Amino acid sequence: MTPQEQLQELITRLDQLSLQQQRMSNEIIHLRGQINRLKGIIKKEEKATPEAESSTPTTEIPEIKIDFEKLKQRTIPPPLPVKPVSADESSVKPTIKGSANKNKAFDLERFIGGNLINKIGILILIIGLGLFTKYAIDNGYFPPIVRLVGSFLAGLTLVLLGYRLKPKYKTYSAVLFSGGMAVLYFSAYGGHAFYDPSLLPRTTAFILMVVFTVVTVLAALMYNLQIIALLGMVGAYSVPLFLSNDSGNYVFFLGYIAIINTGILLVSLRQFWRGTLYVSLILTWITFAFWVLVEYDPAVETTSAWIFNILFFGLFYTALVAYNLRNKRKFSVDNIMMTILNAFIFYGLGMYLLENSDLQRFQGLFTLSNGLVHLGLAYALYRPPSDKLIFYTLTGLFWLFLTIAIGVEFDAANLALLWLGEAVLLFYIGRRSEVAAFEIGSYLLLFLGGIMLVNYWDEGYFESLVHLRPLANSYFGTSCLALLGIGVMLWISQRWKGNTEIGTFSNAIVGSVFVILLYAMMFNEIYHQASMSYLNSFTNNRYQSDLLSFRNLWLLYYSLSFVLGMGLLNHFWLKQKALTWMTLILSLLLIAVFLTMGLYELNLLRTNYLTPAYTPEFEETSKWIWIRYLGYGLVAGIAYLVFQTVHKLDLWERSREWLNLGMHGLILVFLSNELTTFMAIIAGVDIDSLAHRVGYSILWALYALMLIFIGFRKRSKLLRIAGIALFALTLLKIFLVDLIDISTESRIFLFVAVGVLLLVTSYLYQKYAEVLLGEERKDLD
Repeated sequence: MTPQEQLQELITRLDQLSLQQQRMSNEIIHLRGQINRLKGIIKKEEKATPEAESSTPTTEIPEIKIDFEKLKQRTIPPPLPVKPVSADESSVKPTIKGSANKNKAFDLERFIGGNLINKIGILILIIGLGLFTKYAIDNGYFPPIVRLVGSFLAGLTLVLLGYRLKPKYKTYSAVLFSGGMAVLYFSAYGGHAFYDPSLLPRTTAFILMVVFTVVTVLAALMYNLQIIALLGMVGAYSVPLFLSNDSGNYVFFLGYIAIINTGILLVSLRQFWRGTLYVSLILTWITFAFWVLVEYDPAVETTSAWIFNILFFGLFYTALVAYNLRNKRKFSVDNIMMTILNAFIFYGLGMYLLENSDLQRFQGLFTLSNGLVHLGLAYALYRPPSDKLIFYTLTGLFWLFLTIAIGVEFDAANLALLWLGEAVLLFYIGRRSEVAAFEIGSYLLLFLGGIMLVNYWDEGYFESLVHLRPLANSYFGTSCLALLGIGVMLWISQRWKGNTEIGTFSNAIVGSVFVILLYAMMFNEIYHQASMSYLNSFTNNRYQSDLLSFRNLWLLYYSLSFVLGMGLLNHFWLKQKALTWMTLILSLLLIAVFLTMGLYELNLLRTNYLTPAYTPEFEETSKWIWIRYLGYGLVAGIAYLVFQTVHKLDLWERSREWLNLGMHGLILVFLSNELTTFMAIIAGVDIDSLAHRVGYSILWALYALMLIFIGFRKRSKLLRIAGIALFALTLLKIFLVDLIDISTESRIFLFVAVGVLLLVTSYLYQKYAEVLLGEERKDLD
């Protein structure tokens, strides 16, 4: 415990003791007050009856009992435990706030001056030497041999100086040492890459770089400082880029990088320095990918590209797992993520190399071999008590590459079914073993299989112009098999609960996918069959456009029927809250769709039925009219479902009036449409005629009167306001629309009808305001 923490603890204890003392003082004062009050009462009674003391029995004062134990327990909390202060600690004075800030400022200054500046300085020095060397080369100031020897001497000087300063200045020495090794690295590389190869032959250059790698590894382990490996590596990677003369000797450069990465691997066997390893991985793959995507020539460099792709993957794969396996340490999340990144970069570049060669037919085999590599390592690691995280990661990579391999080799239908089958298997394994990684992997496969299934549907149901037999076709059969697989997952989710952290969420996912797939199967069939009927109706250079309206209506009616059936099934049997909410949302959405798109299509069919001359090639039947009543019935069922759902979700009290208002709105819309149908078909009134307009006004006014009356009966202010608003809308329509080009008789009838309705409304307010609303009787005239 630091002196500052001891001081704070003592102050806290002193405050608690002071509080306890104050509470005891308050209790003492209170008890003394009670005692003095009782003494005063006794003295007054003695003075009032002194002569009767001998004959009158003395009134006994009730004894006041004080539970001191209880009082002690209530007022004196137990003291905080205090750690004994050692002699060394007690001799240290507490650090005050100003002193702490001063020390903190001093530490920051020490970090910048003694740690950060030297690292920045050595990097700047390396870059400066590189730029000077390039400048000297470009201008021919020194012979090649002088430049080469000078760069080697500069690097060696930094290494020896760093080693000499190690006993006294370890960190500073490490910075100088690593910078010197970076200079030696690029000296060996540049001596062969940029000069006459005979000046520094390739074999000699590689031997020197191997020696430098060994020295760097030994020095990093000797210093036990990651900064040596990190700075040496960054310098070794970056300097060749500064010195590049576009020689095109990429193979030698990649071999140079491979030697550096070998050193990183050797260091990783003893010290898992994440920064060094991760930076090396990223820089290596960026450099190699740039070469493959920009400079790579498939005609002459295919073998070299594959060698370096496999070599880099193997080096980093080993480096990422070797230290943890060797020292039996758990894998961290970032370690796992870099392992996955390394695997996918290798796979992606490999697929690119195959695509740009005559070996495309081996892409599936290459993908499968990737998965088998991860599976083999996972099997080798499965020796309890092994780290489950890396085992599940490698197993998941196997399944993923197996899935991709299937996608490369098979068509859409088989691929969708195979991926969904893998999803079921992984889901089962995850639930039985309670391992979330397998279950999450099954959702990924489920997503991929769903995408492929949608593509398959698009190919057969929407893009194809070939007529399919209803329900007896391969597309519907594939959908049934997929639905069976999701049903098995749903059964597994009910049979085994699995990991409780994701169990509820995952059950909702599987259930939602099952419902969506079940809905989409019949939706696709209806869409295809109705679309083919439209395409087959081509006569006299035109199509029967009403068939498109029927297609849209049948799809809407199917959606209404599906949600209604699903809602009733859940209400009376399943009783799933998530499904209840889903049903409510979908029901409200479908009602809105029916009131917009549905009524538009129905009115279009009615218009075409009333004007058959518009489509003389086709025969309209009563189906153009009675199809609307099927929609009304389905919407009524959906409205009933909404009411039941709101009750089940305990939302009735908060939404009752609004639901009632919505129901009246639906009824008014249906009545308005039926008024048009009745007047057009039975009364023979033109839709655009004055009688039709006036009929709407009378209907709305009557319904407004009914809303006001119901509002009084139900004590619903919202319904009464809605009735008044509908009255106002009706009056506005009368004066702005109905009175235009109207005869005198019609004006008289309209004004009388509306006037009577207004008087009745006023009478209702006069009569029921006091009785039903509890208001004082007022003269509303």
